[in-house]
Amino acid sequence: MPEFNELKRLKITPPMVETRKFWREYFIYSTEFLPLTAGTTNAVPSALPFTGSNNILMDSDSDFEWISTMYVATDPRVYTRIIDNKMSRRIHGLTLDMRNIAGQALAGVTANGFVAYERKTPYLISASSSFQIEAADFSGSSNTVRISFHGCKVRPGVPPYSKAYKAKLPHIYVIEPISIAANQTQTFVIRNDNDGDYLVSAITGSRTAGCLVMIKNGTDRAWMNIPVHFDNIVGNGQFPNELKYPKFVRNGESLTVTIQDISGSANTVSMFLECWKLLG
Repeated sequence: MPEFNELKRLKITPPMVETRKFWREYFIYSTEFLPLTAGTTNAVPSALPFTGSNNILMDSDSDFEWISTMYVATDPRVYTRIIDNKMSRRIHGLTLDMRNIAGQALAGVTANGFVAYERKTPYLISASSSFQIEAADFSGSSNTVRISFHGCKVRPGVPPYSKAYKAKLPHIYVIEPISIAANQTQTFVIRNDNDGDYLVSAITGSRTAGCLVMIKNGTDRAWMNIPVHFDNIVGNGQFPNELKYPKFVRNGESLTVTIQDISGSANTVSMFLECWKLLG
C-alpha cells in the first residue's frame, strides 16, 4: 500500500490517517425492526417492498469504525440496504442478504456461540452523522429483527492505558447465574478494586431465554447506543466474543450491567467478562 504522502499526492483519502495519534475503544451500534412486515416467501429483492427503514445516529464524541456484524431474527431471511447518509450513497452494490453479511449465534450447534461476520475492510462512519438501514422480510411471516454493528470509537490522543504499569494480572468479572422473572429487568453493579485499571477483552455467558443487555462504565458511559440482544454480544467458551479492541475501566470505576427479559418466561442468565487487571 502506498505511503500516506503518496496517497495524498494521488488525492486518495484513506479511511483513517494512521500518522496522527488516536486510540480505539470497543463500541456497538444496533438497530431493531419490531417487527419487520412479512414479505413474500423466498422472493427476490425487486419483488419486495422495503417496509423497514431505520437511522442510526452516531455519537458526537468520535468517529466509529465498523468491523463486524451480528443479527438475531425470528427467521434469518432478511434483505437489507445500508446507506451512509453523510456520503448520500449505499456502501454496497445490489441488495444484501443478511445471512451473507452478518453472523448469528450457533443455535443447535452450541448455545450462544458468537461467530460474527468480520469485514476485511472496516468502514469509518463520521461522528454526528447517521447510517440508514433499510430491510425487507422474505420469510413470509412477521419477523422480529435486531442487528448489531460491532467496532470501535476512534478517539484522538493516546490510550489511557498506555502508561507504564508495574504488572498485569488476568481477571474475570462474573455475574453468577441469576433468575430474572418474565419480562422483568435486573441491574447489577460490579465494583472494581482501587488498586488498578482494567481492560476487558472477551465476553461469554449463557441464558435460557431471550434477553437484552446494557453495559455502562459507572452510570453514564455506555458500551452501546441501545440495549443489545444477548446473542449479539455474548459468546461462550467455544466461541467467545473476543473484542477487537479492549474496553477500558478505570481504577475504582464500577461496571453497571442491566439485563431485561424479552421472552415472557423465567430466564436464568450468567455473564463473564475476561480482562487484564493493570497494577500501578
